[in-house]
Amino acid sequence: LAQLRSALDAECGEAWTAPHRRAPHVAIDIRPESASLLPPAPAPEVEPPKASYLSRLKKKALYLESRDGAVALLQARARGRRARKQKRRGAGEEAEEGVEASTACFPTPVDCRPRPTARSLLLGCLLCVPLLLLSPLLLLCLAACYAYLRLPYLLGWVTSKAITRLGLFGYPLTFGAIHLSPWLELRPARLRLRLYVEDFSLSNPPSLGCPHRHFVSAGALDFLLTIDLRWLRELLRTGRLQPVPVHFEQTRVQRVKLFFELYQGQLNINALTREIAEREVRAALASRARSCCRRQP
Repeated sequence: LAQLRSALDAECGEAWTAPHRRAPHVAIDIRPESASLLPPAPAPEVEPPKASYLSRLKKKALYLESRDGAVALLQARARGRRARKQKRRGAGEEAEEGVEASTACFPTPVDCRPRPTARSLLLGCLLCVPLLLLSPLLLLCLAACYAYLRLPYLLGWVTSKAITRLGLFGYPLTFGAIHLSPWLELRPARLRLRLYVEDFSLSNPPSLGCPHRHFVSAGALDFLLTIDLRWLRELLRTGRLQPVPVHFEQTRVQRVKLFFELYQGQLNINALTREIAEREVRAALASRARSCCRRQP
């Protein structure tokens, strides 16, 4: 630079002293000593990322955040369980090795049921006091509800026992359930009755031992009866019992099964009638014998 400055000064002096002379051209070539002084190359153009790529990155970030939070929560629960276990065992006892916090990242079932507290126990005791005071009435109401719901089966059992002992002299006949729906008409005076019977059956003769248990059975019997009540007027007026007219207005039988069987050389219907007759004769003889024994002194 000093040499260049001196050369420029000499040229300028000559030009000042001899203005008619043209100043020579001075070419200055300044080259950098290293390539680091070169200007940076322009950056290549990069296309902006697509919306689908950005959405995938966002979902992945949210998933990582949620997973990290879940892992931290599970690890905290594991540490809490281990601390409570050690506290229950007390000081001086050797605590068992619990689940490692690093392995607590797997989901475990969480008991979300409310734990009993002193307040809930006190509230339960307060609610039990009136129940204990009203226990007789409550038990009576429950018994009445149960009896009402089981009334059709109770009627069927009572009717089966009554007909078997009084009408058939011990020959088995059963009713599963009897549903009654009565209503009264005043003009004319008559009682209408809807009778629905379930699981009716008349057994085969027990002495014959047939393969089938029942001689006849029906899944359901539906009757609509009408009873004329004018006989009550005659009974109150004259004191004599008149015939009671009963009209079967509707009869419906469903799922009927009838078995005629020839077993041990006997037809089951013949054995049935014979056994009912024998039972009737035995019952009559037994009643006459009892009456005779009572008359003797």
